[in-house]
Amino acid sequence: MNKNELLNKIEIEDYIWIINIFIVIFALISNYYEKDYIKNNTAESKKIYKTINIIILIILFFIYAYLAYSRAIKVTNNKNTSFNKEVLIDEANFIAATLILIGALIYLIDEIIDTNINDLNLDLL
Repeated sequence: MNKNELLNKIEIEDYIWIINIFIVIFALISNYYEKDYIKNNTAESKKIYKTINIIILIILFFIYAYLAYSRAIKVTNNKNTSFNKEVLIDEANFIAATLILIGALIYLIDEIIDTNINDLNLDLL
């Protein structure tokens, strides 16, 4: 990887960090509305915090997809090199990024189809 490609990659990572700052802020806002929902049982608060959570998870999914893709490109580029410690680390990073991507997808699906036991009004006793 030449210097320009490396600098471009770092610049993209800078943008990802800025996005993460906004994600933290929106997560705190989501928590505020979730607390309001728990305290007052207002449907509007639940709708707001669920919507914020879904948006956050979609953004994170795309971030993780980018990270997994960039790791896949790096592993593909290393296929023609001899096996060494750096290649092993790159392959491990690719596996980790892929697992995180799968986890983000599972959290997103869970948030979208969440069936909270309290919302079902089941009397379990």
